[in-house]
Amino acid sequence: MPRFGVETTQVDLRDGDAFAGALRPNTRIVYFEPLSNPGLDLIDLRRIVPAAHDAGALVVVDNTFLSPALLRPLEYGAYIVLHSATKFLNGHGDALGGVITMNDEAFKQKIERSRNLHGGVISPFNAFLIMRGIETLSMRLKRHSGNAMKVAEFLSGHSSVSEVRYPGLESHPDFKTAGDLLPDGCGGMVGVTIMGGMRGLHQFAGALKLVRPWVSLGDTASLVYGRHCEPRKGIPEGFARLSVGLEDADDIIADLDQALNKTLASTRA
Repeated sequence: MPRFGVETTQVDLRDGDAFAGALRPNTRIVYFEPLSNPGLDLIDLRRIVPAAHDAGALVVVDNTFLSPALLRPLEYGAYIVLHSATKFLNGHGDALGGVITMNDEAFKQKIERSRNLHGGVISPFNAFLIMRGIETLSMRLKRHSGNAMKVAEFLSGHSSVSEVRYPGLESHPDFKTAGDLLPDGCGGMVGVTIMGGMRGLHQFAGALKLVRPWVSLGDTASLVYGRHCEPRKGIPEGFARLSVGLEDADDIIADLDQALNKTLASTRA
């Protein structure tokens, strides 16, 4: 972005003082994910949006992880909301697309003109698949959230797991915020740290049978994506992002259990 004359500042939005200190007279946009990828930190829009507005900045939110079925940032004063429609909006892992939403009709027309000029227009068939998926969005997110809660509770008690991140768990630092912001569920994304570091993570992923190792999320199928250690982002060794699918929760848990038990046996050998 610097070659376009755009300056950026990265800041931990969980820290209100750090956020206030990062706002500058020339700050024009505050951009964040309400539920962060992959760390599963829940950012309180009720605190961030007013502070950004007081500084004269617009708020742009990527709401892919939660979707409008669970959180509608425009209702909290966000100016623009983005979605990777490839994920939960489509919900079936068979289309690529993106969505940008706003309440400002004049700015919407500018976005549409820019999109048309630069050619960023979705194909008709992908648009059809995504619109089909949106018809079941609310029902699917209830199932994703219910399954994810059961999976998170199971993982929290497994001896092969050192940490579980899910806002619906009382152990999550943002549990109270989740109760206020996400009364209809906390979504289908769960973070888990496997004992044994990267070796343990690779063994765990390789032993899975129902849950598929893949980089995407929001599919009908449960997916797991192992992450490299990123201390700056708070991601430890052995961390995996689980996109909990629509299968029977007991089947998902049984597959995770057998893979974790194999991992535990291997690390002890």
